[in-house]
Amino acid sequence: MDSIGAIPLYARIDAVGKSDGNFALMELELIEPALYFRYDENAPRMFAACLDSRK
Repeated sequence: MDSIGAIPLYARIDAVGKSDGNFALMELELIEPALYFRYDENAPRMFAACLDSRK
């Protein structure tokens, strides 16, 4: 995350532990296509407020 500069509104990093004790990157996602709006009726409003606050 440090290497991309500005903190994104959304980010997800999936990693897996390796046998040597380190982690391997599986997925780095900065854009979520679903955003799970259907699970919370307030989600679209909260997302819009987050976008608005970043002006």
